[in-house]
Formats: sequence, structure tokens, C-alpha cells
Amino acid sequence: MHATADDVQVISYGQASCSGLSILLACACRSVGIPARLVVVPRWADAPHGNHAWVEVYDSGRWGFIGAAEPADALSAPNWFHPSRTRDAPRSAGARGKHFRIFASTWRRGGLAGLEKHADLPLPWETSTQINGIDVTDSYQ
Repeated sequence: MHATADDVQVISYGQASCSGLSILLACACRSVGIPARLVVVPRWADAPHGNHAWVEVYDSGRWGFIGAAEPADALSAPNWFHPSRTRDAPRSAGARGKHFRIFASTWRRGGLAGLEKHADLPLPWETSTQINGIDVTDSYQ
């Protein structure tokens, strides 16, 4: 199945990558009024050329992570999504450095209030497509 399978495909096949499961979870949350967004690390530490995706939900005035494809014990580990998992990436703003940072998708340029710094969310599975995003690496420090 393609990494960007839509929610109907994920349900039909009963499986998906972390990206597909995260997209499904974000859609499910949104369908019942829970603000949710996809979060992506273009280069993840555990895979030679892999990425990782998960979901953040907005609750009590802040975004917090929930997993769609994490090991059971990972969600109780506060450092599970720590940037060191992204191969101890350089904090460079250069083209290569951005692929090791953590990005959240957003419908609105600049986030919910339009006050956050815009960054195109790099999609490893669809390099020709750019999605509005914000760099949230610092919130995982």
C-alpha cells in the first residue's frame, strides 16, 4: 500500500505506514471536533532513508503528541519524539538541515493564530508537493 493511502484505503486494507495511520488518526480526531495535525520528521533515526509521522492534538491551550504507530511503551516515554531520534541533526536552516527537523502541518500559514513562523512541510513521499507547516522542533527539546 502507498505511504499516503487515504483513510478509506487504510480501513479497507487494515494496515498502513506511520504516515497513513497518522493521517487516519488526525482525520478521526477532526471528525469529532478534536483539533489535530500531522507531524513529520523527513529523516528518522531508525531507518536509513525513512521518515516518521505522528499526530498532535490541541488540548488545554497546547499541542501534545499522540501516536498512531508507536510501540505501546513509547507514549509514556517523554523523550520518544526527542530530536535526537532524527539522527542528532544539525540545527542548520539549510536545505539538508531542514530534513532532520520536526514539522507540523497547518491549514493556515503561520499556524492557528497566524503568528508562528511559516515553513513548508517537506514530504519525503511526495517531494514535489509543499504543505503549509511550522517548524516545531524546539517544542520537542
